[in-house]
Amino acid sequence: MYHSILLASASPRRRELLAQVGYLPVVEVADVDERRLEGEHPKELCVRLAVSKVQAVAARAAARRPAAAATGERDLSEIPRTAVGADTVVWTEEGVLLEKPVDRADSLRMLAALSGRYHEVTTGVAIAETFEGRLLASFSVTTRVHFRLLSEAEQLSYADTSEPYDKAGGYGIQGLAALFVDRIEGSYANVVGLPVEELHSRLLALGRVAGLPWQGQWC
Repeated sequence: MYHSILLASASPRRRELLAQVGYLPVVEVADVDERRLEGEHPKELCVRLAVSKVQAVAARAAARRPAAAATGERDLSEIPRTAVGADTVVWTEEGVLLEKPVDRADSLRMLAALSGRYHEVTTGVAIAETFEGRLLASFSVTTRVHFRLLSEAEQLSYADTSEPYDKAGGYGIQGLAALFVDRIEGSYANVVGLPVEELHSRLLALGRVAGLPWQGQWC
């Protein structure tokens, strides 16, 4: 038995990270405005978006519970009691946000900005309960990543693949771009999209799980 999590994210990478360490993610996507506010720091942005996502999904789950209980049509245990939202941003040391590339030229611009330099990857995470839709915690984790100097041919070749275009920062460390990274300071899972180590520690501290997730221990 796995510990079930209501995941407020459409990211297959977050779903896979949770499943790989023993959580059973039930995906429910939140439709929120992800535009950056004027003057907003990347760390503030990703936490705000994570909170918005998890609150929207937890509120919907809380509204479904009374209806399910009244009709008896749905087993309430099917609705996970813990919801998790996340948002990942990639930014340069100068604070320039690198979002998902909109086209090939944008992908090449980002690769040039990352080549031979350090950049930061920050994931904001928010945790809520689904009985009343109440926010329990929010935090962020930052990992420092260094790309070796990339040749023009490497940049052009990578931009011609499909990999950069659905990822913040325009690269996937768990994919082809693993060849570009020569140093990493912090959580690797965070760069993929979710710092599962810190998330599990927070869930333990909040009493949402009693031990390792694959043991099926519920609180």
